[in-house]
Amino acid sequence: MKNDPADPPFRWLLGVSPQQRSILNYWVEVQVAYVLLLSLQWYAVSVGMAEAQDAMWITLYLAANGAGFYLAIRSGWSRRFADPAMTACQMVFGLTVVAMAYVANPSFHGMMLTIVALVLVFGALTLSPRHCRLMGLFSLIGLGLTILVGMAARPAHFDAQQETVLYLFALITLPCIAELAARLSELRRQLRQQKRSLSEALEKIQWLAARDELTGLANRRHAMELLAHEERRASRQPASACIAMIDLDHFKDINDTLGHAAGDDVLRTFAGHASAALRGADVLARWGGEEFLLLMPDTSKDEAGQVIERFRDLFSRPGQWQWKPDLRVTFSVGLTLHRPGETMEATIARADDALYQAKAQGRNLTVSEWSRLAA
Repeated sequence: MKNDPADPPFRWLLGVSPQQRSILNYWVEVQVAYVLLLSLQWYAVSVGMAEAQDAMWITLYLAANGAGFYLAIRSGWSRRFADPAMTACQMVFGLTVVAMAYVANPSFHGMMLTIVALVLVFGALTLSPRHCRLMGLFSLIGLGLTILVGMAARPAHFDAQQETVLYLFALITLPCIAELAARLSELRRQLRQQKRSLSEALEKIQWLAARDELTGLANRRHAMELLAHEERRASRQPASACIAMIDLDHFKDINDTLGHAAGDDVLRTFAGHASAALRGADVLARWGGEEFLLLMPDTSKDEAGQVIERFRDLFSRPGQWQWKPDLRVTFSVGLTLHRPGETMEATIARADDALYQAKAQGRNLTVSEWSRLAA
Protein backbone atom coordinates (compact mmCIF):
# COMPACT_ATOMS: atom_id res chain seq x y z
CA MET A 1 0.00 0.00 0.00
CA LYS A 2 1.41 3.38 -1.01
CA ASN A 3 2.16 5.74 1.86
CA ASP A 4 0.20 8.95 1.93
CA PRO A 5 2.63 11.92 2.21
CA ALA A 6 0.14 13.52 4.57
CA ASP A 7 0.53 10.63 7.09
CA PRO A 8 3.28 10.32 9.74
CA PRO A 9 6.23 10.30 9.36
CA PHE A 10 5.71 11.96 6.00
CA ARG A 11 3.51 14.61 7.62
CA TRP A 12 6.47 15.63 9.79
CA LEU A 13 8.97 15.37 6.94
CA LEU A 14 7.02 17.06 4.12
CA GLY A 15 4.33 19.03 5.95
CA VAL A 16 0.58 19.04 5.33
CA SER A 17 0.29 21.95 2.88
CA PRO A 18 -0.20 20.59 -0.69
CA GLN A 19 2.09 23.29 -2.12
CA GLN A 20 4.79 22.61 0.47
CA ARG A 21 4.56 18.85 -0.05
CA SER A 22 4.89 19.34 -3.81
CA ILE A 23 8.00 21.51 -3.40
CA LEU A 24 9.61 19.16 -0.89
CA ASN A 25 8.81 16.09 -3.00
CA TYR A 26 10.76 17.73 -5.80
CA TRP A 27 13.52 18.61 -3.31
CA VAL A 28 13.76 14.91 -2.43
CA GLU A 29 14.13 14.01 -6.12
CA VAL A 30 16.93 16.56 -6.52
CA GLN A 31 18.71 15.18 -3.46
CA VAL A 32 18.54 11.69 -4.97
CA ALA A 33 20.28 13.07 -8.08
CA TYR A 34 22.95 14.67 -5.89
CA VAL A 35 23.50 11.37 -4.06
CA LEU A 36 24.07 9.62 -7.39
CA LEU A 37 26.57 12.31 -8.40
CA LEU A 38 28.34 11.94 -5.06
CA SER A 39 28.49 8.18 -5.62
CA LEU A 40 30.23 8.82 -8.92
CA GLN A 41 32.57 11.30 -7.21
CA TRP A 42 33.59 8.79 -4.56
CA TYR A 43 33.99 6.11 -7.22
CA ALA A 44 36.45 8.42 -8.94
CA VAL A 45 38.31 8.64 -5.62
CA SER A 46 38.38 4.86 -5.27
CA VAL A 47 39.99 4.40 -8.71
CA GLY A 48 42.49 7.19 -8.21
CA MET A 49 40.85 9.70 -10.59
CA ALA A 50 40.05 12.23 -7.83
CA GLU A 51 41.27 13.16 -4.38
CA ALA A 52 39.38 12.20 -1.22
CA GLN A 53 39.76 15.69 0.25
CA ASP A 54 37.96 17.26 -2.73
CA ALA A 55 35.19 14.69 -2.55
CA MET A 56 34.78 15.38 1.16
CA TRP A 57 34.40 19.14 0.59
CA ILE A 58 31.83 18.55 -2.12
CA THR A 59 29.93 16.13 0.13
CA LEU A 60 29.85 18.60 3.04
CA TYR A 61 28.79 21.43 0.74
CA LEU A 62 25.93 19.37 -0.68
CA ALA A 63 24.78 18.23 2.75
CA ALA A 64 24.87 21.72 4.28
CA ASN A 65 23.07 23.43 1.42
CA GLY A 66 20.54 20.62 0.99
CA ALA A 67 19.68 20.86 4.69
CA GLY A 68 19.48 24.64 4.44
CA PHE A 69 17.02 24.54 1.54
CA TYR A 70 14.95 21.91 3.32
CA LEU A 71 14.68 23.96 6.51
CA ALA A 72 13.85 27.13 4.58
CA ILE A 73 11.00 25.41 2.74
CA ARG A 74 9.73 23.18 5.56
CA SER A 75 9.65 26.02 8.11
CA GLY A 76 7.66 28.19 5.73
CA TRP A 77 10.38 30.84 5.63
CA SER A 78 10.61 30.58 1.82
CA ARG A 79 6.93 31.58 1.46
CA ARG A 80 7.96 35.21 1.77
CA PHE A 81 9.37 34.96 -1.77
CA ALA A 82 7.45 34.97 -5.05
CA ASP A 83 8.89 31.49 -5.70
CA PRO A 84 8.62 29.44 -2.46
CA ALA A 85 10.70 26.69 -4.09
CA MET A 86 13.66 29.11 -4.33
CA THR A 87 14.39 27.72 -7.79
CA ALA A 88 16.94 30.35 -8.79
CA CYS A 89 18.89 29.87 -5.54
CA GLN A 90 18.84 26.10 -5.95
CA MET A 91 20.09 26.47 -9.53
CA VAL A 92 22.97 28.70 -8.43
CA PHE A 93 23.76 26.14 -5.76
CA GLY A 94 23.69 23.33 -8.35
CA LEU A 95 25.96 25.23 -10.73
CA THR A 96 28.36 25.90 -7.86
CA VAL A 97 28.50 22.18 -7.11
CA VAL A 98 29.24 21.50 -10.77
CA ALA A 99 32.03 24.10 -10.67
CA MET A 100 33.58 22.42 -7.62
CA ALA A 101 33.35 19.01 -9.27
CA TYR A 102 34.80 20.47 -12.49
CA VAL A 103 37.93 21.57 -10.68
CA ALA A 104 38.15 18.34 -8.64
CA ASN A 105 37.66 15.94 -11.57
CA PRO A 106 39.59 16.97 -14.70
CA SER A 107 38.70 13.68 -16.41
CA PHE A 108 34.97 14.39 -16.18
CA HIS A 109 34.87 17.85 -17.73
CA GLY A 110 32.74 16.81 -20.71
CA MET A 111 30.22 15.16 -18.42
CA MET A 112 30.02 18.31 -16.27
CA LEU A 113 28.74 20.31 -19.25
CA THR A 114 25.83 17.87 -19.51
CA ILE A 115 24.96 18.53 -15.87
CA VAL A 116 25.06 22.29 -16.47
CA ALA A 117 22.56 21.81 -19.30
CA LEU A 118 20.35 19.76 -16.98
CA VAL A 119 20.38 22.54 -14.37
CA LEU A 120 19.35 25.11 -16.99
CA VAL A 121 16.39 23.00 -18.13
CA PHE A 122 15.34 22.73 -14.47
CA GLY A 123 14.73 26.49 -14.51
CA ALA A 124 12.02 26.17 -17.14
CA LEU A 125 9.72 24.66 -14.50
CA THR A 126 9.50 27.84 -12.44
CA LEU A 127 11.64 30.74 -13.68
CA SER A 128 10.44 33.42 -16.07
CA PRO A 129 11.88 33.44 -19.62
CA ARG A 130 14.08 36.42 -18.70
CA HIS A 131 15.53 34.66 -15.67
CA CYS A 132 16.14 31.50 -17.71
CA ARG A 133 18.28 33.52 -20.11
CA LEU A 134 20.07 35.23 -17.23
CA MET A 135 20.81 31.84 -15.68
CA GLY A 136 22.31 30.75 -19.00
CA LEU A 137 24.58 33.82 -18.96
CA PHE A 138 25.49 33.09 -15.33
CA SER A 139 26.45 29.53 -16.21
CA LEU A 140 28.72 30.70 -19.05
CA ILE A 141 30.46 33.26 -16.85
CA GLY A 142 30.73 30.74 -14.03
CA LEU A 143 32.21 28.09 -16.32
CA GLY A 144 34.77 30.56 -17.63
CA LEU A 145 35.81 31.55 -14.11
CA THR A 146 35.95 27.88 -13.08
CA ILE A 147 38.31 27.07 -15.95
CA LEU A 148 40.55 30.02 -15.06
CA VAL A 149 40.63 28.99 -11.39
CA GLY A 150 41.39 25.39 -12.36
CA MET A 151 44.20 26.41 -14.70
CA ALA A 152 45.70 28.60 -11.98
CA ALA A 153 45.29 26.11 -9.11
CA ARG A 154 45.99 22.87 -11.00
CA PRO A 155 47.87 23.68 -14.18
CA ALA A 156 49.05 20.09 -14.51
CA HIS A 157 45.49 18.82 -14.78
CA PHE A 158 44.08 21.54 -17.06
CA ASP A 159 45.11 21.60 -20.70
CA ALA A 160 44.62 25.10 -22.09
CA GLN A 161 43.73 23.97 -25.60
CA GLN A 162 41.31 21.32 -24.41
CA GLU A 163 39.62 23.74 -22.01
CA THR A 164 39.34 26.34 -24.78
CA VAL A 165 37.59 23.82 -27.03
CA LEU A 166 35.25 22.82 -24.19
CA TYR A 167 34.42 26.43 -23.43
CA LEU A 168 33.76 27.22 -27.09
CA PHE A 169 31.46 24.20 -27.17
CA ALA A 170 29.67 25.51 -24.08
CA LEU A 171 29.52 28.97 -25.66
CA ILE A 172 27.51 27.45 -28.51
CA THR A 173 25.32 24.97 -26.64
CA LEU A 174 24.50 26.61 -23.28
CA PRO A 175 22.85 29.75 -24.77
CA CYS A 176 20.76 27.46 -26.99
CA ILE A 177 19.72 25.38 -23.98
CA ALA A 178 18.96 28.54 -21.98
CA GLU A 179 16.84 29.84 -24.86
CA LEU A 180 15.03 26.50 -25.05
CA ALA A 181 14.37 26.70 -21.30
CA ALA A 182 13.08 30.27 -21.76
CA ARG A 183 10.68 29.17 -24.49
CA LEU A 184 9.47 26.27 -22.37
CA SER A 185 8.92 28.74 -19.54
CA GLU A 186 6.94 30.99 -21.87
CA LEU A 187 4.82 28.04 -23.00
CA ARG A 188 4.21 27.17 -19.35
CA ARG A 189 3.14 30.77 -18.68
CA GLN A 190 0.81 30.76 -21.69
CA LEU A 191 -0.73 27.44 -20.65
CA ARG A 192 -1.28 28.77 -17.13
CA GLN A 193 -2.90 31.90 -18.57
CA GLN A 194 -5.09 29.83 -20.89
CA LYS A 195 -6.12 27.63 -17.98
CA ARG A 196 -7.03 30.69 -15.95
CA SER A 197 -8.95 32.20 -18.89
CA LEU A 198 -10.81 28.93 -19.47
CA SER A 199 -11.65 28.70 -15.78
CA GLU A 200 -12.96 32.26 -15.77
CA ALA A 201 -14.94 31.61 -18.96
CA LEU A 202 -16.43 28.45 -17.45
CA GLU A 203 -17.44 30.35 -14.31
CA LYS A 204 -19.04 33.04 -16.47
CA ILE A 205 -20.90 30.47 -18.57
CA GLN A 206 -22.14 28.74 -15.42
CA TRP A 207 -23.23 32.09 -14.00
CA LEU A 208 -25.01 33.08 -17.22
CA ALA A 209 -26.71 29.68 -17.40
CA ALA A 210 -28.19 30.27 -13.95
CA ARG A 211 -28.99 34.00 -14.30
CA ASP A 212 -31.53 36.15 -16.05
CA GLU A 213 -29.66 38.31 -18.54
CA LEU A 214 -31.72 41.45 -17.97
CA THR A 215 -31.98 41.57 -14.16
CA GLY A 216 -29.06 39.41 -13.03
CA LEU A 217 -31.43 37.42 -10.82
CA ALA A 218 -31.66 33.65 -10.82
CA ASN A 219 -33.51 32.52 -13.94
CA ARG A 220 -36.46 30.15 -13.97
CA ARG A 221 -34.38 27.05 -14.69
CA HIS A 222 -32.02 27.74 -11.81
CA ALA A 223 -34.95 28.58 -9.55
CA MET A 224 -36.48 25.19 -10.33
CA GLU A 225 -33.22 23.52 -9.27
CA LEU A 226 -33.22 25.46 -5.99
CA LEU A 227 -36.87 24.59 -5.38
CA ALA A 228 -36.16 20.90 -6.02
CA HIS A 229 -33.28 21.05 -3.56
CA GLU A 230 -35.52 22.68 -0.97
CA GLU A 231 -38.18 20.01 -1.55
CA ARG A 232 -35.63 17.24 -0.96
CA ARG A 233 -34.35 18.97 2.15
CA ALA A 234 -37.89 19.33 3.53
CA SER A 235 -38.48 15.61 2.99
CA ARG A 236 -35.43 14.72 5.11
CA GLN A 237 -35.95 17.09 8.01
CA PRO A 238 -38.76 19.31 9.32
CA ALA A 239 -38.35 22.68 7.64
CA SER A 240 -40.76 25.46 6.78
CA ALA A 241 -40.27 27.30 3.51
CA CYS A 242 -42.43 30.08 2.15
CA ILE A 243 -42.98 30.83 -1.53
CA ALA A 244 -44.09 34.22 -2.82
CA MET A 245 -45.17 34.94 -6.39
CA ILE A 246 -44.68 38.66 -7.12
CA ASP A 247 -46.15 40.47 -10.11
CA LEU A 248 -45.55 44.14 -10.99
CA ASP A 249 -48.88 45.95 -11.31
CA HIS A 250 -49.91 47.47 -14.65
CA PHE A 251 -46.55 46.66 -16.21
CA LYS A 252 -48.06 46.55 -19.69
CA ASP A 253 -49.10 50.19 -19.27
CA ILE A 254 -45.47 51.13 -18.51
CA ASN A 255 -44.31 49.43 -21.72
CA ASP A 256 -47.11 51.01 -23.74
CA THR A 257 -46.66 54.57 -22.44
CA LEU A 258 -42.92 54.77 -21.76
CA GLY A 259 -41.55 52.12 -24.12
CA HIS A 260 -39.93 48.74 -23.66
CA ALA A 261 -36.58 50.29 -22.72
CA ALA A 262 -38.27 51.99 -19.76
CA GLY A 263 -39.94 48.68 -18.90
CA ASP A 264 -36.53 47.01 -18.83
CA ASP A 265 -35.26 49.77 -16.53
CA VAL A 266 -38.19 49.14 -14.19
CA LEU A 267 -37.41 45.42 -14.05
CA ARG A 268 -33.71 46.06 -13.40
CA THR A 269 -34.47 48.67 -10.72
CA PHE A 270 -36.99 46.39 -9.00
CA ALA A 271 -34.53 43.49 -9.05
CA GLY A 272 -31.69 45.62 -7.66
CA HIS A 273 -33.70 47.14 -4.80
CA ALA A 274 -35.43 43.87 -3.94
CA SER A 275 -32.16 41.94 -3.87
CA ALA A 276 -30.69 44.49 -1.47
CA ALA A 277 -33.58 43.88 0.93
CA LEU A 278 -33.28 40.08 0.93
CA ARG A 279 -32.01 38.05 3.85
CA GLY A 280 -29.00 35.81 3.42
CA ALA A 281 -30.81 32.58 2.51
CA ASP A 282 -33.63 34.14 0.45
CA VAL A 283 -33.60 33.71 -3.32
CA LEU A 284 -35.36 36.02 -5.75
CA ALA A 285 -35.75 34.73 -9.31
CA ARG A 286 -37.28 36.16 -12.44
CA TRP A 287 -40.07 33.73 -13.19
CA GLY A 288 -41.13 35.28 -16.48
CA GLY A 289 -41.97 38.72 -17.88
CA GLU A 290 -42.79 40.97 -14.93
CA GLU A 291 -43.34 38.03 -12.58
CA PHE A 292 -40.86 37.04 -9.85
CA LEU A 293 -40.60 34.12 -7.44
CA LEU A 294 -39.25 34.55 -3.93
CA LEU A 295 -38.05 31.46 -2.05
CA MET A 296 -37.68 31.95 1.71
CA PRO A 297 -36.20 28.80 3.35
CA ASP A 298 -36.66 28.18 7.08
CA THR A 299 -39.18 30.99 7.30
CA SER A 300 -42.34 31.18 9.37
CA LYS A 301 -45.59 32.76 8.20
CA ASP A 302 -44.96 35.92 10.21
CA GLU A 303 -41.39 36.26 8.97
CA ALA A 304 -42.51 35.83 5.36
CA GLY A 305 -45.10 38.57 5.76
CA GLN A 306 -42.48 40.88 7.25
CA VAL A 307 -40.13 40.30 4.31
CA ILE A 308 -42.87 41.18 1.81
CA GLU A 309 -43.91 44.29 3.73
CA ARG A 310 -40.27 45.37 3.90
CA PHE A 311 -40.23 45.15 0.11
CA ARG A 312 -43.42 47.16 -0.12
CA ASP A 313 -42.16 49.83 2.27
CA LEU A 314 -38.95 50.15 0.29
CA PHE A 315 -40.78 50.79 -2.98
CA SER A 316 -43.19 53.28 -1.43
CA ARG A 317 -40.35 55.65 -0.58
CA PRO A 318 -39.81 58.67 -2.88
CA GLY A 319 -36.77 58.68 -5.16
CA GLN A 320 -36.71 54.95 -5.90
CA TRP A 321 -37.08 55.65 -9.63
CA GLN A 322 -34.57 58.46 -10.09
CA TRP A 323 -34.68 58.30 -13.88
CA LYS A 324 -38.42 59.11 -13.71
CA PRO A 325 -39.32 60.64 -10.31
CA ASP A 326 -43.08 60.74 -11.00
CA LEU A 327 -43.20 56.98 -11.70
CA ARG A 328 -44.87 54.83 -9.07
CA VAL A 329 -44.50 51.09 -9.30
CA THR A 330 -46.49 48.71 -7.12
CA PHE A 331 -46.72 44.95 -6.98
CA SER A 332 -49.09 42.19 -5.94
CA VAL A 333 -48.06 39.09 -4.02
CA GLY A 334 -49.39 35.58 -3.55
CA LEU A 335 -47.84 34.00 -0.46
CA THR A 336 -47.92 30.33 0.56
CA LEU A 337 -46.24 27.94 2.96
CA HIS A 338 -44.73 24.73 1.60
CA ARG A 339 -46.50 21.77 3.19
CA PRO A 340 -44.68 18.59 4.27
CA GLY A 341 -44.92 15.92 1.57
CA GLU A 342 -46.18 18.41 -1.00
CA THR A 343 -44.39 18.97 -4.31
CA MET A 344 -43.02 22.40 -5.05
CA GLU A 345 -45.20 22.50 -8.18
CA ALA A 346 -48.28 22.26 -5.95
CA THR A 347 -46.96 24.97 -3.63
CA ILE A 348 -46.28 27.29 -6.58
CA ALA A 349 -49.76 26.61 -7.96
CA ARG A 350 -51.29 27.73 -4.66
CA ALA A 351 -49.07 30.83 -4.68
CA ASP A 352 -50.27 31.58 -8.20
CA ASP A 353 -53.89 31.28 -7.05
CA ALA A 354 -53.19 33.68 -4.17
CA LEU A 355 -51.53 36.11 -6.59
CA TYR A 356 -54.57 35.98 -8.87
CA GLN A 357 -56.78 36.85 -5.90
CA ALA A 358 -54.50 39.78 -4.99
CA LYS A 359 -54.82 41.20 -8.50
CA ALA A 360 -58.56 40.58 -8.56
CA GLN A 361 -58.97 42.43 -5.26
CA GLY A 362 -57.38 45.62 -6.55
CA ARG A 363 -53.63 44.92 -6.75
CA ASN A 364 -50.86 46.41 -4.59
CA LEU A 365 -51.52 43.95 -1.78
CA THR A 366 -50.52 40.54 -0.48
CA VAL A 367 -52.87 37.59 -0.30
CA SER A 368 -51.81 34.56 1.72
CA GLU A 369 -53.46 31.41 2.96
CA TRP A 370 -53.49 32.66 6.52
CA SER A 371 -54.12 36.40 6.25
CA ARG A 372 -54.57 39.36 3.98
CA LEU A 373 -51.96 42.08 4.25
CA ALA A 374 -53.18 45.34 2.76
CA ALA A 375 -50.78 47.86 1.32
